[in-house]
Amino acid sequence: MSLEIIPSGAALGAEIRGVDLTQPLDDATFAAIERAYAAHGVVFFRNQRITPPHQVAFTRRFGEIEFNVFGEFASTAAAWEALPRSLREWIDGRRVTFDFLPLRRLMHRTTMGGATPR
Repeated sequence: MSLEIIPSGAALGAEIRGVDLTQPLDDATFAAIERAYAAHGVVFFRNQRITPPHQVAFTRRFGEIEFNVFGEFASTAAAWEALPRSLREWIDGRRVTFDFLPLRRLMHRTTMGGATPR
């Protein structure tokens, strides 16, 4: 079966068919998956029977694993498109910086019983 990428039809997301994540992926197949992820923001694979080591190996193909403490994601592109035109024009060209350190410290204190990170 060849690789198929089926857009979800929503603001983001695509299903990828024709790949078995328990098997090593050649570079061309992984590149197609990476392009789908870049284009759709989220990709999903149905009916995979993968073990945690399989998932870690696949995830590491994208780079170093980072843990998301939020447990959710958002599409900034979809959020931008949903804004009224006047607000997009006012925002356009500005920069924003998100400093994760205060949140990480808060999460660490909450999960570690008040311990302060070093």
